[in-house]
Amino acid sequence: MEIGDRVRAIRRRKALSQGQLAEMAGRDRSTISLIESNHNFPHPATIQRIAGALDVPPEALTDPSWEATVPKEPPPRSMDELLERAGVANRTFTMSLVEIGEAFKGLSYQEAYKLAREIADARAAVKPVLALYAGSTEEVALTVQSMERNMVANLSFQAIAERERGQAVAEGNLDRAELIERELKEVA
Repeated sequence: MEIGDRVRAIRRRKALSQGQLAEMAGRDRSTISLIESNHNFPHPATIQRIAGALDVPPEALTDPSWEATVPKEPPPRSMDELLERAGVANRTFTMSLVEIGEAFKGLSYQEAYKLAREIADARAAVKPVLALYAGSTEEVALTVQSMERNMVANLSFQAIAERERGQAVAEGNLDRAELIERELKEVA
C-alpha cells in the first residue's frame, strides 16, 4: 500500500471527502486527488499537514508497517460485533442500561465489584477497536453506548461500595475502607 492508498483509506474511515480533507490540510482538492491516485509523492510538509488533518501520526501515511492498523473491514455495527472484534467473550456489556442497573440490585459488595470490573474491562478492550474507526457514525454510536453502560455500572457499583465503605468505617475497619476506595478507583 502506497502513501496515497493509506491517505484514501484513513480519509474514508473518517468519512471525509477529498475536498474536506484538502480544506482541513490547507491544500487544494486536486493535490489530495493526485496523492491518493499515487501520481504525486507529497512533500514532507504536505504529509505533516494531511496527517494532522486526519489526526494520525505522519508514520501512518509513510510507514508501510502502519498498514496493519488500517482496518480492512467496515466498522462494527453492533455491540456484539464490537465485543467479538475486541476478543471479549463475556457479553455482560451488551445488556441494556436498565438491565445493567437491575443486575446490581441485591449483589454483595464482592459480586458488585466483579460485575463492575467485567464491564470496565470490556470498555477498555473495545476502545482500541473503536479508535480504528474514529469519526465514523458507527464509532460514535458505539462509543456513546459503551460510555453509557460503563457509567451505569460505575454509579451502581459506587452506591454499593459507599454503603460498604461506610459500614467498614463505622466498624473501625479502616484497612477495609481504604481497599474499597482503591477498588472504586479501579473501575471508574
